[in-house]
Amino acid sequence: MKSYICCLFADGNLLKVIDGAHLDCQVKTHPSLKSAMHLLPENALVSGEDTIPGLISSPTGDVLLRPQLLKTTPFTLDRLTISLQPSLEKFESLLLQLINADCQNTVRPSLHN
Repeated sequence: MKSYICCLFADGNLLKVIDGAHLDCQVKTHPSLKSAMHLLPENALVSGEDTIPGLISSPTGDVLLRPQLLKTTPFTLDRLTISLQPSLEKFESLLLQLINADCQNTVRPSLHN
């Protein structure tokens, strides 16, 4: 069995191809990100160029190099209404219509031979 390692970087540079080689990788959390882990979805890969809500953008362009949390401000909302479309009733109605249309388009085997 042949295996090759060949990496192409964003700038177009190519690493050397090594016949029969394999690459071992290990994914770890960065210690400086410990304070910002609650802002990241679980099992997500992020780069310093990504916009991460809750982190102050960095003048270097890499927010993960030395992440700084935005200051939090507690507040209370009264009379808040959130409407998500479609409503559950509309979704169920549409789903039933689609299932019914699908059943009408399905060829059913005859019960009598």
